[in-house]
Amino acid sequence: MGVVSSSEFGSTLETVGHHVHKCSDATACSKAVAEGHFDVVLADPSDAAQLKASGAKPSVVPVLMKPSKEDLARAKTEYGQAFDASRGSLRLLPVLNTASKTGSSAKSGAEKTNP
Repeated sequence: MGVVSSSEFGSTLETVGHHVHKCSDATACSKAVAEGHFDVVLADPSDAAQLKASGAKPSVVPVLMKPSKEDLARAKTEYGQAFDASRGSLRLLPVLNTASKTGSSAKSGAEKTNP
C-alpha cells in the first residue's frame, strides 16, 4: 500500500475540510479524475506521470517517501509541487494550498493508492 493511502494523511485532509477519494489503481484514479471535480490529486510517483499525461485538469502532486534532494527537486520542477511524506502529514497542507490554486474550483482531493 502506498504512502498516499495512509490513514494519517486521509485524516489530516478530512480534518481541514478536504474530501478524500481513494483509488485502487492508476486506471481507476484516471477515471475518477475524468468524472469528478478535484483541485489536487496526490499520487505515488509511479502514477503521477500517467495522470499528468492523461491531461488531468487538477494539479498532480507526487508524494515521495524519503526522497533524495535531487529526486524531490526534480519532481517539484516537473509538477510544480511535490511532497516528502516522511516529514509528516501536516506539512502537506501548504503544498495542497499552493497546488489547489492551479486546479479546478472544487474543494476536494483524490488520492491514488497502491494495493
